[in-house]
Amino acid sequence: MEGLFPDARVLVLEAGDHDDLFASAAGQPQADLVIDARTDPEAQKYWAFRRLFLGIRDGGHYLVLGVSREDPTTDPTPPRPVIDPYRRPVETTPAAAGLDEWLDRLWDARGWDAPRRRTERLTRFEVQMMSSIADVLRGDDFRLVTKSGEHMLMLDPGATRSALARRGVRTTDIDRRPARTITTPVRLVSNAPEHSAARFPATEDVPELVCRAYDDVVCAPRQVATVAGLMLPDSYVQPWRRPLGQLVGNVTASEYGTAPGLPSEPRLLEGTYFHLDNEVAGHYGHFLTHDLARLWAWDAAAAMFPDLRLLVGGTDGGDTVPGFVLELLAAYGIGADRVTVLTGPTRVERLVTATQAFQQPMFLAPEAASVWSRIRDVLVRSTGDLPVPARVFVARSDQGRRLCRNAAEVERRFADAGFEIVRPELLPLAVQAKIFAQADVVAGYAGSGMINAVWSREPATRMVISSRSYPAINEYHLARHFGSEIHYLWCEPDVPVPPSGMTKKAFHSDFAVDLERDGARLDEFLSRAQVA
Repeated sequence: MEGLFPDARVLVLEAGDHDDLFASAAGQPQADLVIDARTDPEAQKYWAFRRLFLGIRDGGHYLVLGVSREDPTTDPTPPRPVIDPYRRPVETTPAAAGLDEWLDRLWDARGWDAPRRRTERLTRFEVQMMSSIADVLRGDDFRLVTKSGEHMLMLDPGATRSALARRGVRTTDIDRRPARTITTPVRLVSNAPEHSAARFPATEDVPELVCRAYDDVVCAPRQVATVAGLMLPDSYVQPWRRPLGQLVGNVTASEYGTAPGLPSEPRLLEGTYFHLDNEVAGHYGHFLTHDLARLWAWDAAAAMFPDLRLLVGGTDGGDTVPGFVLELLAAYGIGADRVTVLTGPTRVERLVTATQAFQQPMFLAPEAASVWSRIRDVLVRSTGDLPVPARVFVARSDQGRRLCRNAAEVERRFADAGFEIVRPELLPLAVQAKIFAQADVVAGYAGSGMINAVWSREPATRMVISSRSYPAINEYHLARHFGSEIHYLWCEPDVPVPPSGMTKKAFHSDFAVDLERDGARLDEFLSRAQVA
């Protein structure tokens, strides 16, 4: 090989199973040519191709020798299963009879229409692979597959750091906070103790929080940041689990996501930018819990880079951000003049990233709460002597998702008990913050309205009404941090989670409070709230 291509950098990967080969390749730059020259019938050529092919450069080649001697039955086990944070199953393409059979299937599938793809049970991973195969050249005992498109490796934080170091990427550490375990007990009352016990973690393991700077980063809207062919962990809402990258072109168990396409003359942002994009930019709850939870490192980063600016994603990919984003940033001390909106794939001279300090359902680090407290104090001061109710019920719009079908009856009971019914999104931000900072008792439906509990100042009593199929547990984490007593009223969803795992319909399902079953419990809570 070196004789044929004297200027080429040739790397020989030690033979092993597909996990070993993938781990070795992950630490190397993207290859122009991969040759599987193993002659052992048990060489797992099929699985090696599945794991390595998408790591080749656009226009590169994957050459398999000794195809006729492959014995796929020697390794029928797929790569380790990947489960996302909400326990949703990740599809896995079943083992084929061998690489040749699978290549035939993928090549033929290019001509299938949507009904045929469903009939043939073509998985999303196979669609990703099918779209990435430009050509297949078949010889007597070899196959040469040409790659189309660029893909980014998606690894967990530890594996990403290792791969970046092995690929020669230098980083600048700005700030670190040690890993720790939070064991503060939660005062929890539930109408379904077993369900709560299965849903809520007894302790929270907070990993090390790190703020660091990278040079020459390609960013794209919806939280995408890539360096040297790898997706940075900061590209994921749940970076501490092996990511699925569902919003970067890949919804499978593959370790690769579609790379953001740069125009021929990409926009270049000179200077240093703090990454504060979000895969659902413009969503109030996500901004509070995901984006603000990174600002624990802003002061240290700004001290190191005085001209530091924020890089945020525009709403629906546009060049504007909601007013609440700028208002909350200003309350933290970051003016609109330091905010740059990311509207498309962009090359950034230097990007600062910080670990997200709140990652439900896993942990809430105190660093996130310190950010919220700083913003809360500014917002509350701005309201002066404005009075707020001591007991509130947080309602939801009847145009949204996860609606409570008997909301009118439920809210009437709370109103009769002296609760003020509020729709936080209709109130100024400062008033929202003051209500949650000062109210003694807050009840409401799980979701963006109740996420205002981030503005809490001291322990309070909370009641969360939630569908069993809604997996987010923000309110539980916040109750633990602020020392609040929290009551959960679990309700049966119209669309339950099927045995196969979470679905989008189940996630957003409407529900109803079973007043026949839980009415007495609710009345007891309301009686105690009136006494308090």
